[in-house]
Amino acid sequence: MSIKKSTYLFSFLLSVGLISLLTYQWAHEAFDREKVDYQLYSAEVVAQELAHYEKSKSTKLITIPTGIFIESFFFENPVVFNITGIIWQKWSLDLPASLEPGFVLPEKIETADTYTEELIYEETLDGGEKLYGWYFEAHIRQSMDYTEFPFDHKKIELRLLPKQWQSNAVLVPDFDSYLKKNLLADSFGIDERIILDGYDLTDTYFDYLRQPYDTNFGFPNYVGTEEFPELVFNIHLQRSVENAFIIYLFPIIIVLLLLFGTMLTVTSDAQKRERMDFNISMIIASCSALFFILVLAHVELRDRFITSPIVYIEYFYLLSYGAIFYVAANSYMFCEAGSGVIGKLLAFEDNLLAKAAFWPSLLVIANLFTYAAIFD
Repeated sequence: MSIKKSTYLFSFLLSVGLISLLTYQWAHEAFDREKVDYQLYSAEVVAQELAHYEKSKSTKLITIPTGIFIESFFFENPVVFNITGIIWQKWSLDLPASLEPGFVLPEKIETADTYTEELIYEETLDGGEKLYGWYFEAHIRQSMDYTEFPFDHKKIELRLLPKQWQSNAVLVPDFDSYLKKNLLADSFGIDERIILDGYDLTDTYFDYLRQPYDTNFGFPNYVGTEEFPELVFNIHLQRSVENAFIIYLFPIIIVLLLLFGTMLTVTSDAQKRERMDFNISMIIASCSALFFILVLAHVELRDRFITSPIVYIEYFYLLSYGAIFYVAANSYMFCEAGSGVIGKLLAFEDNLLAKAAFWPSLLVIANLFTYAAIFD
């Protein structure tokens, strides 16, 4: 086997191994489930949590059973999502008259166009307990981390407060109203037919947010300054990577293949140069065209995440820019190199070393930044 064939075979086998390693890293992250360390899944767990708070703060809490059912959800932009559904409360007869049925979504954007709340049912249950249900539509602003896109996970936190949030009333999950038996393992409180564009639902659960405040909001007896338990309904989403790969990564692969094809035309053989119409101007023009295509796609991607730091898939654009420069610089040096060491290396078997190193070099870099960005 000739040196050229052996070198290309080694480059091919090394590239296959590096592609396998990169694919393994992607698969590991794509199928990885975010672990939930703490959640409320039964009335007993809630009672223990509240009893601990009451003991530590020497106070008595008033509990209001509250449930939620999500009917629709979508992201309007990277930090704002629209959510609709039903929230209900069971109102015991022994609750203080100073309290009123209702709830507050503290993170909502409240304007005439962005928030709707309507009482849709009011019933008296056995024993005289009142049941209230509201339909709501809200735009919620929440900080999101997109740095691992398209392998990012989203934890949507819908914070719920009682209408008299300055009181010692606390919302507790109305577990009795959910029909699923194992709330610790199953998703609940969300329409099973819900459309989550580009995402898969992985989990839903309740927990308490211990939110400290450095003010009493003017209320002398406000109890919420020291880690008061605020009920949160959590929705865990995992992005479907297929669409992102097709839209963003596939064009990059095509550009890199075209770059490699362009690089293969670099030769010192006069007959091959004439047959392939090789000249340095053609190489530079091809690289410029591919660079322009990539920049347009990169700008469109950056517009999606304008508020976020650099996201994972952007590293492939940066890698591609480097590959374009590599091909252009190598082609120019091949044509202009003299008889020195660099000239001899480039002339060896018609630029064999630079051509054979193209894919392994790119894949080594891709594996390194994948490990650093995703597994850091």
